[in-house]
Amino acid sequence: MQLFTATNDNGIWKNAKPLPFNSKLYSVSNPSVNSINTIVYFSSNMPGGIGGNDIWKATINADGTYGKHENLGPRSNTKGDESFTFI
Repeated sequence: MQLFTATNDNGIWKNAKPLPFNSKLYSVSNPSVNSINTIVYFSSNMPGGIGGNDIWKATINADGTYGKHENLGPRSNTKGDESFTFI
């Protein structure tokens, strides 16, 4: 699984672009964006995690680019699977 951004023009999705931390080597899914559109939280089994699927976050910059993704650590993740984000 991978995540994309897109714009909606009268019910038609356009300009789909993959997020920079997608990979064919692991899944990135279940996004949730904070209310001011500056942080995206997501689930992934990418390397560097604590368990199978962990919760990660990345900053959304004003120009639409993304900062480096980071694992939320042991306060949010376990050795098991955390899969759904919700703010």
